[in-house]
Amino acid sequence: MPRSTSGCWPRLRQYLFNEVQTCNRTISLTGSVYPPNQQRNLVSNTKYNLLTFIPVVLFNQFKFFLNMFFLLTALTQLVPALKVGLVITYLGPLLLVLTLTMAKEAADDYKRYRRDL
Repeated sequence: MPRSTSGCWPRLRQYLFNEVQTCNRTISLTGSVYPPNQQRNLVSNTKYNLLTFIPVVLFNQFKFFLNMFFLLTALTQLVPALKVGLVITYLGPLLLVLTLTMAKEAADDYKRYRRDL
């Protein structure tokens, strides 16, 4: 017996885990199919969704040595004994680079989303 796809949770589970509909189908000579196919036939080229955008972009940025170096340097300025100058002089360049990178990634992903429609 096929799983019921009515309701919120089965549809969410099918969307998140790309479950394949596995049941025997009967196709009549008139072209009617029972049970009907409930799967979406869509291809999505987007890299992110609303929940994964910030963590994935930050992970991809801090893989690089220089970005991690600037983050660690900025974090050392939060310790009073290691403080050399104003915190903004350390956080400013890092935040600027991250903001520009996130804006570019968001624009690129939105273009991919629009192209998939």
